[in-house]
Amino acid sequence: MNYYIHFDNHNFPLKKWVRENYNLIDGYVYIENDTTNQIVAKFVKLGWINNIVDGTKILSKNIMMNDNLEVALISTKHLKKENNNIFLKNIYTQKKATLSTKGKKKDGFEYTSFDQFLNWFNQDVFENGCHYCGTTNEESGRLYNFQRNGLRPDATRGGKRGKRLELDRVDPNDSYDNLNNLVWCCYWCNNAKTNFFTAEEFKPIAKEIGNQLKNILNQNEAIE
Repeated sequence: MNYYIHFDNHNFPLKKWVRENYNLIDGYVYIENDTTNQIVAKFVKLGWINNIVDGTKILSKNIMMNDNLEVALISTKHLKKENNNIFLKNIYTQKKATLSTKGKKKDGFEYTSFDQFLNWFNQDVFENGCHYCGTTNEESGRLYNFQRNGLRPDATRGGKRGKRLELDRVDPNDSYDNLNNLVWCCYWCNNAKTNFFTAEEFKPIAKEIGNQLKNILNQNEAIE
């Protein structure tokens, strides 16, 4: 399916729509002060087509209000490699080891380069969803938006987490630099597993988390 952008004087609705839904657009990097032209340029780079009004899907004011989820979801299967790299670069940068102003070390990549991380990444594994409960990246985004829209109480630390799958160390005592120890994990499993449970101990907990998240998705979809 082709995705089209029709934008005329709806600058503010477009920016508002992007602000609320950017996490659902694979490969898109949102910067709060982007101009409308910069936003459209990013869409075009992801394979959206600009200023065509007779296509399969039109991103217009009405769709922004009524049909944004259907339009916003672009599978990473259809992204060019370089666009997918933007998405991964963002994750890699966030996971680099750092030191706080007080000298406290934050766990993360110390010796692993982005190219090594990129070579480790497997699209099929990512699309299978959370290693523990199976929640997909797209489902994470929908659950995140339920909270942003007031359909569920916010449990994602003020919206800082939960919008996409996260990296988790199966063995928390091992370094992030051991890529074989890394898995994709939804925020809810990552938050519940902590460093206390082993992966084996966490399996039955994760299964129930996954069941309940699917129930929440179904309930809130009925409301919407």
